[in-house]
Amino acid sequence: MKKTLAFSLLISGALLGYWACTTDEIAGPPIMPLCPSVNVASDSAAVCSGNPVTLTANTSGGTAACDDCADIDCTNGIDDDGDSSIDETDCTNSIDDDADGLVDEESEIYVILWNTGDNTQVITKNPTATTTYTVTVTDAGGCSKSSSKTVLVDPVVMVAASVLPLTGNSQVTNTPDVGGTVFNFTGLATGGIGIVDTSYSWTFGDGNTANTQNPTHTYVSPGTYSVTLTVTDDCTTTATDSSISIVVS
Repeated sequence: MKKTLAFSLLISGALLGYWACTTDEIAGPPIMPLCPSVNVASDSAAVCSGNPVTLTANTSGGTAACDDCADIDCTNGIDDDGDSSIDETDCTNSIDDDADGLVDEESEIYVILWNTGDNTQVITKNPTATTTYTVTVTDAGGCSKSSSKTVLVDPVVMVAASVLPLTGNSQVTNTPDVGGTVFNFTGLATGGIGIVDTSYSWTFGDGNTANTQNPTHTYVSPGTYSVTLTVTDDCTTTATDSSISIVVS
């Protein structure tokens, strides 16, 4: 009768995804393997060359190993705590026999391996080129899953400059009044890292400049003026737009 009870509880525990301890340091496989899931998270999607990025393998599910099953009371898969499952709480006299500082049946559920050779859940790297990091996790049942994250390094900056009032695509023509001709410039940068208002640098073609994203400028003399916008991000990556030509007559 005792063997029959132990067998039924072992089946019940397996269906719940647990490994039942059959002997010290030996785990019995469940009837239905439960594969783990994993996804890679990073603290930055893009970094400047040589700067650190931290990546974490977030894992769940899968089948646990019985790694601290010495001197415990689960030799026959007995539910000795009465919770209808055979799990780590059924190790009444467990010791840390794998010397990992934990007394836990399931403290080493996954084997983690990154394509960098690291085997820890969290890694920190200093890439100098855009890199894809892949982690593979394998559970105690031998089921493996992988996930990847691409970290951009020195991402490209793109910039566009515009101005009002506007006549045609790139030429502004206006007749100055007594106070001069005032133009409103707009800069728009995409990509890059750490672009702020002062990342924008304008030259207006008349010897004047501005360091703000959307400046205004007054032309006081007739003439043709070439306007250039340059944007520099935290990685010192630059982009330039010199498409605006202003004619003041």
